[in-house]
Amino acid sequence: MELTGRQSTILYAVIHEYVTSRVPVSSKRILEITNLECSSATIRSEMKTLEGLGFIEQPHTSAGRVPTDKGLRFYVECLKCVRQETAQTSAELEMVSEYALTNVEDYLQNVTVFLSHWMNGMAVIERPFIDRLRIQRITISEIAKNYWMVILVTDMGLAENFLLFLEDTLEATSLEQYLTQKLHGLPLEEVKPLLDTIHFQDHTWYDFHYEPLFLFLGKMVQQATQVKYHKHGMEKLIQDDSIPKESLKKFIGFMQNERQLADLFDELQKDGHTTAITIGREMRREELLDFSLFFTGYRLEDKPIGRIVVFTSKVTDYWDNLKSLQYAGDRLTEYLTKITLMGRSREV
Repeated sequence: MELTGRQSTILYAVIHEYVTSRVPVSSKRILEITNLECSSATIRSEMKTLEGLGFIEQPHTSAGRVPTDKGLRFYVECLKCVRQETAQTSAELEMVSEYALTNVEDYLQNVTVFLSHWMNGMAVIERPFIDRLRIQRITISEIAKNYWMVILVTDMGLAENFLLFLEDTLEATSLEQYLTQKLHGLPLEEVKPLLDTIHFQDHTWYDFHYEPLFLFLGKMVQQATQVKYHKHGMEKLIQDDSIPKESLKKFIGFMQNERQLADLFDELQKDGHTTAITIGREMRREELLDFSLFFTGYRLEDKPIGRIVVFTSKVTDYWDNLKSLQYAGDRLTEYLTKITLMGRSREV
């Protein structure tokens, strides 16, 4: 059944008022905040119809109405239409566009904290799909007797550090020069297959004691491609009175299971481009019934390279959250692309 114009106006007003005030909304309040020219009895009748259609519900007999997941979905779709028509970026989110070229991991964490603060929820940013990044150099240095630090640096500045124990000395300079020359510019996903084909024993610096290093290097690349996240803001949800304590317990358990989190990311969007909002039961997970989820991706130049999720209460400012999320994704894309291009220019 398609809603009439008046029903749509009333439904939007109920939901907007509720997510702003967190108080059940009465017919009298709808008359106060809209320009509808009808009686309170008519408003009550229309709200009863909307309740029957599953858009709103009444917590108890004497209370006003609150939105259901279906009602919140209607509200979000309305906001999307407004967002498409309003291309201007909110001045509240206009930040410095010239970024301090800080450590990439620090920048990712800063964006996570920013999103948690602005959206009053828990933000989770997936580290870049490191298997798509290209190797810039490999360094090998002895940090203590028989202990060697192997550092793999990508074109985006992300570094993977691994500690290795070797019983014998190592011609580190010759080996790291060879590996850097051989692997420079390769995506990480191609490193292990290439290592399996190299005949290291043909080189003058080779020693059979190095074999553990070569085996370790292959395992290191595999480990580096495992999904990892930056997270911040659990306390925002814990302090939110609109989320039942039992739901919080289930949510905390869900967030501690990175396999479940990875599955959720994959289900939401595989290409990393689309911004989406999922509400309560739409996520088909008992642990997330009392939450709304905001999702977007970020890119390196034009390639999807990571994803962002923010969990909030269902009673939240969907409009501001949409703006904050899109802004963060765009800025992260700009930043990563900028430092990657700078890294390439230094090599020329």
